[in-house]
Amino acid sequence: MTDNELLLAISSMLDEKLDEKLDREIGALRSEIKSDISEVKQDIAEVKQDIAEIKQDIAEVKHDVLLLKLDNENNIIPRLKTIEACYVSTYDRYKNSVEGYEAMQEDIKLLKQVVSDHSEKLQKIS
Repeated sequence: MTDNELLLAISSMLDEKLDEKLDREIGALRSEIKSDISEVKQDIAEVKQDIAEIKQDIAEVKHDVLLLKLDNENNIIPRLKTIEACYVSTYDRYKNSVEGYEAMQEDIKLLKQVVSDHSEKLQKIS
């Protein structure tokens, strides 16, 4: 065997060993990548499920808010306006009559005085 043939044989053997090693490493990498992709797909599926649940929750909250708005508009606000009108009219009545209270108090004092005086006079007469 010549040196050239020997070198070719060694080269061929090294190429085969290198190819085998590369095939093993590429196979291992391919297996890792498939595993990682599988995990990513699973994570994405979980995120999609979470998003679906969040969308459902948001839809329920929107529905509840709509019901609250309608209740406010149809029940609470009209009742509050009625209560407000009642208080305002009562306030106006009392505000206008407060001025007369002081005059009535003076009149009542005077009436008490006169009644007391008349009672004394009637006591003396009888």
